[in-house]
Amino acid sequence: PVHIPMNPVTAICLILGGAALAIAREDRARPTAILGGAVAIAGAWKFAELGLGFPAIDTLLFTDLLDGPPGLIPSRMALNTALALVLTGASLALLASPRPSMRMVSQLCVVGTLLILLLAVTGYLFDLEPLRTVSFHIAMKPETVVALGLIAAGVLIRTRHDGIVALMRDPNPAGAICRVI
Repeated sequence: PVHIPMNPVTAICLILGGAALAIAREDRARPTAILGGAVAIAGAWKFAELGLGFPAIDTLLFTDLLDGPPGLIPSRMALNTALALVLTGASLALLASPRPSMRMVSQLCVVGTLLILLLAVTGYLFDLEPLRTVSFHIAMKPETVVALGLIAAGVLIRTRHDGIVALMRDPNPAGAICRVI
């Protein structure tokens, strides 16, 4: 198989997501929300590009290098990557909120990201192309899966005292049932 390099816009989104996670605290809610919002907007832009005819976000940087030699697939943001970026960005934007209900919504968004990543990992492990990609678009890169997985794990660790994670950590019967499910 031909290796297609990660799109630079995707790489920048992953860096912004890591930075948002690193600075996430209640006293830094605004910068965290701005960085998370930028990640979500970049992912949403990909859908707006396909559905509404917006200019291609994934060709903003290094356009001449992304197309590569003739006959090769150009490096573009995968659709499942775009959806994972929307969910991860929303999760990061809500992460430093002082309201526990917003942190729970953050967890729910990150669970959506983890489900997308689970499909991609299953596709790579069992060589099932339909699980790694959406329609005729390129597949989510393995390095993107790892980076988004680390960010998602970081969000769940940061919110361990609230919502779903707190329920899973509960030593009572409700926590036991949640862990079994």
